[in-house]
Amino acid sequence: MNMMEAVAFLFSCFSCCFLAVFRSFVSSFACSFSLSLFVFACGVGPVAPAAPCQSLALPCSGKNVQGARTPPVRPMPARQATSPKAVWLDCDPGHDDAMAILLAAWTDELHVVGISTLSGNQAIDKTTVNAARMVTVSGRRIQVIRGQGRPLLRHLHHDPGIHGASGLEGSDELNAFPVDETLYAPFSEGAATEKPGVTQMFERIRDHCTGSMRGDGKVSIIATGGLTNIAMLLRLHPAVKDFIREIVFMGGAMGIGNRHPVAEFNILIDPEAVRCV
Repeated sequence: MNMMEAVAFLFSCFSCCFLAVFRSFVSSFACSFSLSLFVFACGVGPVAPAAPCQSLALPCSGKNVQGARTPPVRPMPARQATSPKAVWLDCDPGHDDAMAILLAAWTDELHVVGISTLSGNQAIDKTTVNAARMVTVSGRRIQVIRGQGRPLLRHLHHDPGIHGASGLEGSDELNAFPVDETLYAPFSEGAATEKPGVTQMFERIRDHCTGSMRGDGKVSIIATGGLTNIAMLLRLHPAVKDFIREIVFMGGAMGIGNRHPVAEFNILIDPEAVRCV
């Protein structure tokens, strides 16, 4: 490399660095200006800068950083003593639904009235066992009801590419964890006396809402799979509407779906059920 090439190379590097710093400065200024404008429009007074903190403890290392600055701490509102919110989980575990079961089971603000399963991430037999396994892991006593094993009109679609053959692949210890079979009734094709899952759902929700003296006598349904069970429940037992506070559904997408640009899995597996609900 001759002298002219070296000078040209250094000049181009300097130009790139200068442009990057200038663009970062402009972006920071624009963000600060936008935030100030938003605060002014909302009628909020200027925010005072935080006082420097003498030391900031880092829990991961146990060390202190001298002169660190922390944002002002706003006091949390006092928690009112209220009854836990009654909820019903309708799911198809699946890793994501398995985490939802654990979180709901150990959230003090929630009372899980029951859990129903359906075909989705895996076949109904597997999702039912998976739900019972996660309840067993949680140490709680929550009844698991086997729901619909197929969509209202369409063919079955599972997701073994994401959740594996069992629906909870990835942990040999979890798949080998013993399941408390008293939490659910294994399905038998020839059992003439066995009530449909949606009928069991209705009876448990009704009995809880009419027999409980706590709360508002209603249940929030949290659906993290397809809506087949909920559609059947509303059609076969319309009286259940008197006991439902709300239906919270993990479905749909903003922009691009997770199956193709215009479809999300929980709606795609049973769109007719979504329309019914």
